[in-house]
Amino acid sequence: MNTTWRINYAIASDKLRKSLDDVTSSDNYQLTASDNWADNIDGKHWAYIVMGIGDGRHIKALFERISKHSQIVIIEKELSRVKHALEQCDFSLMIDSQRVFLLHNADFAEINRILMATRDLLNRKVLVTPVLTLDDYDWRNLVMDAVLSYADAQRTHIITKIANSRITCDNLLDNTEYIECENAACLKGILKKATAIVVAAGPSMDRDLEVLKSANRDNVVLIAALTMLKPLLQNDIVPDYVTALDYHLISGKFFDEISQLPDSVSFIIEPKVNHAVIKRIRELGALKKLYFLASPWLDTVCAIPRKADGQFCSGTTVAHFSFSLAEHLGCDPIIMIGHDMAFTDGKYYPACVYDAHKWKKPYRDPNNWQVSRMVKDLNDKDIPTNEQFQCYCSASSLFGMNASRR
Repeated sequence: MNTTWRINYAIASDKLRKSLDDVTSSDNYQLTASDNWADNIDGKHWAYIVMGIGDGRHIKALFERISKHSQIVIIEKELSRVKHALEQCDFSLMIDSQRVFLLHNADFAEINRILMATRDLLNRKVLVTPVLTLDDYDWRNLVMDAVLSYADAQRTHIITKIANSRITCDNLLDNTEYIECENAACLKGILKKATAIVVAAGPSMDRDLEVLKSANRDNVVLIAALTMLKPLLQNDIVPDYVTALDYHLISGKFFDEISQLPDSVSFIIEPKVNHAVIKRIRELGALKKLYFLASPWLDTVCAIPRKADGQFCSGTTVAHFSFSLAEHLGCDPIIMIGHDMAFTDGKYYPACVYDAHKWKKPYRDPNNWQVSRMVKDLNDKDIPTNEQFQCYCSASSLFGMNASRR
C-alpha cells in the first residue's frame, strides 16, 4: 500500500475527532461533486491535479476514466475530509495503483518527497481540474506553487540531461584515468564524527569567507566545489576535498594560474566530468589524490567488476555532490555555506569568485541571469531566483530529507 495514504488515514482516524460539520460548514465547500464532473474532463493528460477530496466519488470516476498510466494528485488540507472520503468511497484500487497521491501538508520538502513517486509525469501534459472547494484559498495556492515548482525543476533536469547526453558519453569515454584511479567507495566512513563544512559559490560567501578564514579547523573537514578551489587558496584556505562534475570544457579554467596544489587536497570526481579537469589534475601531480565515483555504464564498458557497497550518488549539482561526500565520509554535523540558490544581495557569485575567475565577468550583469520568480530568504525577504536555481533547491530539499544526519 502507498504509505502516504496509510499514514494519513491513521492520523485522520485516530487524532482528528472534530465532526465533519466543523470542517464542511462553509458554503464554499462541497462534499459531493456533480454526477458528470469527470465526464467533462479530457482523459488524455498525463497527470491531473484535483483541488478538494469531497466524498471521493468524483476522484474515483476520474480514475476510471483516465489512462492506466496517468496520475492524480489530490490537494486537501483537512484530514477529517480525507477520513470522510475514505469512509464513503472505496479507494483501495486507487491506492494500490500507486498513481493517486495526497498532499495535505504545505511543507515544500515533504511535497517534493511525495511527488518523487510521480516520476517525470508532472512535467508533461498536466490538467488542473475544476475546483471542488473554494476555501483554504491561500493554503491551496501555496501547495500549488510547490507542485508547479517541482514540475518545473523536473522539466529543467530532464531537458538538461537530454541536451547533454552526447557530451556526457564522450566525457565518460575520454576519462581513461577512471581505470587507474581509486574509487571513492574506499573513503566510506573514514571521518566519522568529524565536522564537515561544505562550501559552494553562492553570493553569501562574501559574508562567510572571513568567518571561514578564522574558523578552528580541528576535527573539521572542508569540502569545496571546484568553482571555489582557487578563491579559497587565494585566501589561504586549503580545502581537504574538492568535488567536480561539470561536463563543459570551460570547467578546466577553474585551475587557471594554479601552479601548485597543497599535498592535502584530494579530488572526488564524477566520471562524466569534462576531461579538461582530469588533465589539469594530472598536470598538477595530484592524480594519486583523485577518486572517482562509480559509473555502472563505464564499469560494463571497461569490464570492471564493481560491488554496489560503499557507493553514493553525486546528485544534480556539485553542491549536492559535496553534501553527499560529507555523508559518505561519516561527517556529523554537516555545515553548508554558500548554498544560496538565489541572487542574494543582487549577485550571482561572491566577489571572491569574480576575483579568481575573471572570465566569469558576464555573470555580474543581471541581464544574463534569466530571473523568473521571487522567493523568500531566511529572513523572510523577497529575493530573485530562476528555474535553474529552483531545480537545485528542489533537489536540495530531497537531499536534506533523505540525509542520515540532520
